[in-house]
Amino acid sequence: MERDLESTGLNLRRLAQEVAETRRRMVIGGSFYVLGWVLVCLFTPVVPVYPWMSAALAAIFVGLAMARIVIRPPGGVGTETSAKAMTHWLDLQWIIIQMSAATWGGVVFWTLVDPVLVDARVALLIGAAGFATAIAHTYCMRFWPSMLAIVAIYLPSTLLMWTPEHDRAVAFSLTVYLFYVISSLVRSHHDFHRRLDFEEELRQQRDRFEWMSRTDDRSDWRIAASSSPNWNGASPSASASIAACRCSNSTSIISSRSTTHMATVLATVAWLRSQTSYVMSSPDRTNFVRVLGARSLQ
Repeated sequence: MERDLESTGLNLRRLAQEVAETRRRMVIGGSFYVLGWVLVCLFTPVVPVYPWMSAALAAIFVGLAMARIVIRPPGGVGTETSAKAMTHWLDLQWIIIQMSAATWGGVVFWTLVDPVLVDARVALLIGAAGFATAIAHTYCMRFWPSMLAIVAIYLPSTLLMWTPEHDRAVAFSLTVYLFYVISSLVRSHHDFHRRLDFEEELRQQRDRFEWMSRTDDRSDWRIAASSSPNWNGASPSASASIAACRCSNSTSIISSRSTTHMATVLATVAWLRSQTSYVMSSPDRTNFVRVLGARSLQ
C-alpha cells in the first residue's frame, strides 16, 4: 500500500511538471500563426478576393492563440481530482496545438492549388517547415500527439508537391526535411523524459538528505526516556525500552561512520603498500592489524 501511494505521488509530481512545461511553452506559440496569416494578407490579394474566408481564418488563429493564454492549468487539492484535472487540461492543450497545425496545413495546401495566392507559396512552405520544427523541439512532451500535429501541418503540402504539375525538387527537399523533423522529435522526446527522470532522482536524493539532516542519533533514546513515567529505573519495561533505544543508537552511529572507517582502512592499506615492498612476517602482520584498528577507530 505504501508503494502504491509513493508511486501515485511520483506520477502526480511528474504530471504536474509536464503541465508546467506545457504551459510555459504554449503561451506565445499561437501568436506566430497569427503573424503568418497577417503576412499572407499583406502580400497577397487574398482579402479582396476572399474577404469572408480571410476573416474566418484570422478569427480562428486569434481564437486559438487566446485559448492558449486564457485556459490556465488547474490547481486542485485532491490527488485523484488533481490528476484528472491536469490530464484533462493537457488533452485540451494538445487539441489546440493540433487544430492550429491543421489550420495552417490547410492554408498552405490552399495556396498551392489557388493561383491567386501564388505569391505566398514559398513563404508558407517555409513557415510550415518552421512550425513543424518548432513542434518537434518545443512540444516534445508526448510523442504521438506531437507527431499528429507535424503530419497535419506538413504532410498535405508535401504530398501535393509530388504531383506532376509541381516541382519535384521541392517535393524531394520537403520529404528529406520531414525525416529530419521526425528524427528530431524522437530525440527531443527521449531527452525530455530523460531530464524528468534525472530531476526526479535528484529530488528524491534531496528529500533523503533532508530527512537525514532532521534525524538525530539520540532522538529515539530521548523519546523513549521521556515517554516512560518511571524511566529512572522504577519500570522494567521502561529500562528495556531505553536499553533497546541505546542499542539502536549505537547501531546507527556505527552504520553512519562505516563509510568513513572503510575509507580510512583503504587509505592505510594503500600507504603501507607504497612504503613496504617485502612480504610481511608474523610480527609484521600483527603490527599491521594494530595499525588498521587504531586508524579506523580515530
